[in-house]
Amino acid sequence: MTELQEEKMLRNAAVLEFLKENIKVFESDTEIMHFYKKLQKDIAISMSSADNLKNDDTAFSEEKINVKRDVCLYAGTLCEKVAPFFISSGEKDLIKKVKHSYLYFFRFNDFSCEEKLKEFHKLLHSKLNWFPVDGINEEQLDIFKNKIKTFTDAPGSSSIVDRPTPELLVKLREYLKMIDVDLSYLSNYISGYEQKNKEFHDNFNAVIVLPQKEKKAITNVKFTILDSVSNNPIPNVTVTLSKLEKPMISDENGKILYESCKAGRAIAILVCEGYREYDTSLRINANQDNSYVISLEKSS
Repeated sequence: MTELQEEKMLRNAAVLEFLKENIKVFESDTEIMHFYKKLQKDIAISMSSADNLKNDDTAFSEEKINVKRDVCLYAGTLCEKVAPFFISSGEKDLIKKVKHSYLYFFRFNDFSCEEKLKEFHKLLHSKLNWFPVDGINEEQLDIFKNKIKTFTDAPGSSSIVDRPTPELLVKLREYLKMIDVDLSYLSNYISGYEQKNKEFHDNFNAVIVLPQKEKKAITNVKFTILDSVSNNPIPNVTVTLSKLEKPMISDENGKILYESCKAGRAIAILVCEGYREYDTSLRINANQDNSYVISLEKSS
């Protein structure tokens, strides 16, 4: 949903609540009651449409990308724990299956990522008795399983290029336009109440004005750059963001802060000696802090 659509949804709900609270003022007015009932129906339809849009499994979801990042980081940590044991045991086939980092899992699309994570969980569970005390345990595998489920159940897509289906966008737009027409008719009829009930008239005209959402003054972009194996911060990483001409270098904590960025799509390119060059597409949301955790793989 766009910001304007969100503002209209808030406005529509407020208008409906106001009319419900003041129904005794106009319940004998046939024309107003007709459009009040129509407004109730149309707003209910628009809310259902907005829910469908929010839960669209094809659309980009920040929740989806956050839980995907979380489970992939956990998987990378488990790989780090068990890989030395398999290496010391000389299990070549198993070594190939656990010498992975966070990025190995994260770079797959959601469906493939889910399959890889489940395969990895199944492998660890089957070899649980092999691991020494300081390896992994059932509790850690249960945590891993729950993280996989949270990722699987989260609606939407982690791909930043995915957008809601055009049909859902068109439907919501049409429903909101229909409600605008309802409110226009209501406003016309309620104008006749200016003399007989000025308080009702004035309050209605106040509530139909779109609310102004509080805006944050600055759009920031924050990067935290980690080693894909150790999860330690990486200093001296050169980051070039397509929204800005001048590249920046990560500090000793692997952090970079871009202040007052332009919102929209951007390409970030990360370069550091000893690591593979990494590039990614970002969606920078206006008037808020945009935080990204990026793991780099060491070059072979």
